Amino acid sequence: MTPGATYENRAMLASTFNGIKDYLISRGITPVFLGNDKVGTRKVSFEAGYDYRGGIDLRGKTTLLEAAKVMSKSEVVVGLDNGLLHLAATTEAPIVFGYNIASPEHRRPRRRVGKIIDVSPDPEKLSCTFCQSRMRMMFNHDFRRCVYGDNACVKELGDVKLWSDAIEEAME
Repeated sequence: MTPGATYENRAMLASTFNGIKDYLISRGITPVFLGNDKVGTRKVSFEAGYDYRGGIDLRGKTTLLEAAKVMSKSEVVVGLDNGLLHLAATTEAPIVFGYNIASPEHRRPRRRVGKIIDVSPDPEKLSCTFCQSRMRMMFNHDFRRCVYGDNACVKELGDVKLWSDAIEEAME
């Protein structure tokens, strides 16, 4: 699992993260948590409320090469649009890749082998889904913040069943 995020509108809710983690554990899978607290000059945050109990916490303890090796041996890699998911695409491990502000069309990693199962808000329910992909130019806005200020797409991705169904599909 890749719990870190550079911005609020790209962070998985703690309740969702914890639900996915608990689901994996119930399936007999020990979650491994990867990520560092800094990407380039940007600070990465790990939302308060994430529960790392029951898993192996490797946050801040691996190099990129080591993280890639861990992911290459994973039954599934799960996260919301971040760099580690792109790194996972260099392996054959199945990926459950969450999208919200950028569409799979623009962010899905290319890979030769291995499944990628997309998870995203339903654009029929939330018209601002994939805002960064749809709004090519907005003066004075860089998408580090929600255009509407409510992070509704992150909340829409809060349904743990959405993620658990995708995990099941990835592992078939």
